[in-house]
Amino acid sequence: MLERNFDKLFTSVSLARKNTIHYSKNLLHLPKIDSMKLFCNIPLLDKEDIRKDYKLFLAKGRIEKDLDITYTSGSTGVPIKYIRSRRETIDLGMSLAMERKKWINANLPYTIAHFFKTVRPITYKYSKRQKSSMILSLYDHTPERLNLFISALSEFKPTILQGYSSTLYEIAKYIKDNNVKLPEIKLIENRSEHLSEKQRNFIENTFDTKVSNMYGMAEHYPIAYSCRLGNMHICEGNAFVEIISSNTNNPVGDGETGEIVITSLISETMPLIRYKTGDIGKISTNNCECGDTRAILELSYGRTNNYIKTPHGNINSSVIRRLFRYMYDDELNWINQSQIIQEDYYTFKVNLVPNKWPLNNVNVIERKVEEIVKSSLPYNVKIKIEWVSKLEKNPVSKKVSEFISKC
Repeated sequence: MLERNFDKLFTSVSLARKNTIHYSKNLLHLPKIDSMKLFCNIPLLDKEDIRKDYKLFLAKGRIEKDLDITYTSGSTGVPIKYIRSRRETIDLGMSLAMERKKWINANLPYTIAHFFKTVRPITYKYSKRQKSSMILSLYDHTPERLNLFISALSEFKPTILQGYSSTLYEIAKYIKDNNVKLPEIKLIENRSEHLSEKQRNFIENTFDTKVSNMYGMAEHYPIAYSCRLGNMHICEGNAFVEIISSNTNNPVGDGETGEIVITSLISETMPLIRYKTGDIGKISTNNCECGDTRAILELSYGRTNNYIKTPHGNINSSVIRRLFRYMYDDELNWINQSQIIQEDYYTFKVNLVPNKWPLNNVNVIERKVEEIVKSSLPYNVKIKIEWVSKLEKNPVSKKVSEFISKC
């Protein structure tokens, strides 16, 4: 991290301490924060802290009706209300635009279509009486609605199409199955969901364009953005990233895996200092051959609340995510997507979406999947396999969860 960004980090803490009730109270016992040693003494911030009373985090003198209000997806429970100034929204948007510019040769303003939790199938936003963005609903993706989306995309001709990987894959499959021809889209941008190599290749081949990957949250974005080699570089100008142990809450060693914690270097209206994301990952010690010197964030695509419940305690669900890597092997290349659901301590259901149907090697695939899941767990379990047309989505966030515990 550059020296000037450390200055921004300590300034962000100072402003939060001065302007908000929460930080003025919780940092009262600490001296001025001007070193990483002191910074690491700041209490961690949990989503539940904000959910209890978001007004404790709102800077003094800010009036809600004059600010931008957003809500988190609710994938970890009840959605959180988050507030930022218009200036902060623009700064975050410009940071994202700079990352996109590394992928496409398009000057601002460009048009974008993205999937979002809206009831209306299609909504437009305007800038100077011109349509600047199109919002497509995440709900009810029937063939009729997908056809409506295709018509809207053909007419709107967006520069960028953004969405969850499961949704982008779904619409790409519809395009391929129906031999649809779309005007050129310069970039497909995945957000919030794990993008498998198989999904990436299918989406890129169908749209005849590249797919980038953005890691962020409704509260702060982008935290990291992929380069053309697929590595997620931390957006160090607007976020400071730490990795902590989920057991001790202490920072882990270089290259070790733990929970991702962020501090926003932009948000003064509602500061986020040492904010626990609930996501699992590590900061790589490797340099990227793309030439970008910023640190690489490797995501494990597990969440701290997605634990496998065992008779002897909890283990993180990332241990059974080996299945997703093996999907690219010859034996399993008939599988497009998979999802693991723990029904009780000893019973796991695996949902599999086939590449096509019928399959000639169902028994071989099922034996391989069962072998992979069983060998990943430290005790004997029962595996049930179901072939489905699509994976289950979180009813609130509308994201596909690759692991769900119902214990």
